Amino acid sequence: MSEYLAGTLLLYDKDIGSRILENTEDNEDSLIDSLVLIPNNLASIFKRINNLKNLDDIINQINRVVIKTSYFSSKKMNTDEFTNISFYYSNRNNIKEVIDNKKMLVSENDVFETKIIGSNTFLNYCCGTIIYHKINKILFNYSCIEFMILNMSIPVQFLNIDIKKPVQFTRKSGQINTGYLEDNQSLRISKTLNTIILLVEFNENQNTEESNNDIKNTTNDKTDNLTDEQIDKNYENEIPFLNFRKNIKIEEYMRMNNIDNITITVPDYYEEYVDNLNNNNGLVSFIDNQELKMVNLHYMAQISNLLKYYQTFFDKFANTNIDNNTMTIELKK
Repeated sequence: MSEYLAGTLLLYDKDIGSRILENTEDNEDSLIDSLVLIPNNLASIFKRINNLKNLDDIINQINRVVIKTSYFSSKKMNTDEFTNISFYYSNRNNIKEVIDNKKMLVSENDVFETKIIGSNTFLNYCCGTIIYHKINKILFNYSCIEFMILNMSIPVQFLNIDIKKPVQFTRKSGQINTGYLEDNQSLRISKTLNTIILLVEFNENQNTEESNNDIKNTTNDKTDNLTDEQIDKNYENEIPFLNFRKNIKIEEYMRMNNIDNITITVPDYYEEYVDNLNNNNGLVSFIDNQELKMVNLHYMAQISNLLKYYQTFFDKFANTNIDNNTMTIELKK
C-alpha cells in the first residue's frame, strides 16, 4: 500500500469515497488503485479545508501554535497543528474509515514533529515541538521566528560559530573549565547582568581543553583521515553526560575562545522557499504567494527590530553592523 501512496497526500470527500466503494470490488488493493487515480493537488486540498485565508489569520495561527507548544506538552496525534487537519498513515488497513471520516491519507515520511530552533534555552522536552505535514514547513520556519520575537532571543544555530567545538569559561571560583554549547539554545538578554548570555554545559572534572579533547575524541590527529559523517558519529558516541550548566556572557565566550568576529544571519525563509521551488526541491504552499510575501515582510521587520535591540548590547564591547537580516560583530581590542 505504501508503494502506491508514499510521498502523496489525498483528500476524499465522503460522496466521492462512497462512489468509489460502490464501483470497486470489495478488495483493498483494488480500492487503493482507484483512490490513487483521483486527481490531487496538495496546495488546493489544504487551501479548501483550512481557515487561514489572510495575513492576520496566518500570523495569529502561528502565534497560537507557538504559545500552545511553549506552555503545554499535550498533542492531538495525527494532526497538523497549523491547519488542524487530521490524517491517517498510508499503512492503515481500514481505508473505508479514512473515507467515511474525511481524513487525509499520508505517508509517514511526510509528517514531522520538530523542535523549535533555539527553544531549549526556555523549554524542556516535550514542550517546544510542533507536528506538521511537510507542505507546511514554511509555517514551521516562521514559528521559529515567532518564538524568537516572543522571547527576545537569537538561536545559536544562526551564528557562524562551531557549536561542537569545546569552549573555555571561568567559574565563580576563578577556575577555568571547558564545556560545550547546548546546540539548540538561544542567545538571550540577562536582566540581572544587563548583557547577552549563552548556556554552556560541563562536568566538574573538565578543567582543561586537553582532557576535553580526550573525552570527545576529536583532536586533529584522530580526525584528519575521517569523513565529516564519521567525526559526527564519534562526537555523538563519545560526548559524556554533562552534569552542570552555567550561563556565561557572550563577551567572555568570545575573548576566552579567541573569537574575534561573529556573524548572525537570520534566514529569509521566503527566499529559501522560492529557491527550493525553482529547483524542484519543495512543495507549493497552500497559502497564496502574495500572502506569503506579506508574512515574510512582517517577520523580517520584526527581525530588524530584534537585531537593533541586540546591537545596543553588542556595541558595549564590539563594533557592529546590520545589513537586512544579518549582523556582524567585531570584538574591540
